[in-house]
Amino acid sequence: IESTQAQVSSSFGRDTLSSFSDILENNGLDNLALSVAGVVDSRDLGFSSSNGAQIAVNGLRGRSNDQQIDGQNNNDNLAAGPSLALSDPEFVEEYQITTSIFAAEYGRNSGSVVNILTKSGTNTLHGSLYGAEGDWRFNALSKNQKLFEGLTKVPAFNDAFLGGTIGGAVVKDKLFFFAGADSEILNRAVVFGTGQLTPTPAGIATLAACFPESASVKALENYGPYAVKAGRPTPEGPIAQMDFANCMDVDMAGIQRTLAGNFRQYSLILKLDYQTDKNHLYGRYIYS
Repeated sequence: IESTQAQVSSSFGRDTLSSFSDILENNGLDNLALSVAGVVDSRDLGFSSSNGAQIAVNGLRGRSNDQQIDGQNNNDNLAAGPSLALSDPEFVEEYQITTSIFAAEYGRNSGSVVNILTKSGTNTLHGSLYGAEGDWRFNALSKNQKLFEGLTKVPAFNDAFLGGTIGGAVVKDKLFFFAGADSEILNRAVVFGTGQLTPTPAGIATLAACFPESASVKALENYGPYAVKAGRPTPEGPIAQMDFANCMDVDMAGIQRTLAGNFRQYSLILKLDYQTDKNHLYGRYIYS
C-alpha cells in the first residue's frame, strides 16, 4: 500500500520470482502481470513484442504499456512491447507493474508501466546453477492436436534450458558485481497444415490423364504444394471428389507437412555497483 502517493502498483520480489510456475524456465516475466487486478491477456489486441504474455490493462490496447529495465526505457518503438525480453527470473531482483493513477514521472503510455529491477551483488558471495528439460516423450496430445491437426502422436521436441549466476563484492561495502548467463535450445518438429482444398497426388494424376497438354496441370505437378517435398506433405482431412469439365472424380483434400521449428536463445547480464556515502553508481550490460 502506497501511503504517500495515489498510484496503484504491484511488486513481486525474490520469493515469488523463484516459485511462480509460469515464469520459470525462461517463460517470460509478464506472465506475473496476469495475476494483477485489471490485467488480462491482450489476445487479438496484441501484435507486439512480448516477455511471455501480451497484456492489456484496464481495457486498453496491448500496445499501451510502458516497458522499463531499472527505470530506463525498454520499449520497442517499431512493434511496441519490450525491446529486450528479460525473461530469466534468476537475473531479476523485483518485477513491478503500475496499473493506474500514474505518478508525475510517467506519461508515455496509458495502460501500465512495467519495470524490471536487475540483481546486484552483495557482501556475501552467492550464486545459482539451474536447468530444466522438456521432452515430447513426457507429453500427451492436446485437444487441438487431436481434433484439428489430426495427430496420433506428439511431434518430437526437446527443450533444454540451463543457466547460472554469481554475485559478490569486489570491495566490501563499496564495489559489487553480478553476472549471469543462460541458454535455451529447443529442437522440435512443427506441424503445418491447411484445410484449403488442393488436388491430392491421386487427384493430380487424374487431372494429368484428363488434360495431358495442360500447362496449368504441369505447373501443379512441378510447382504445386506436393512438388515441395520438405516435411513429407500428406493429405489432411477427408478426401473430397470434385468434378471438372471433361474430368470426373478428382480427389481433393487439405495438406499437412511436418518441418523443423528449432529455436536458440542465449542471454547474458553483467552488472557493477559502486556505493559511496552519497551516491549509488552502476553500469549494466544485457545481451539476448
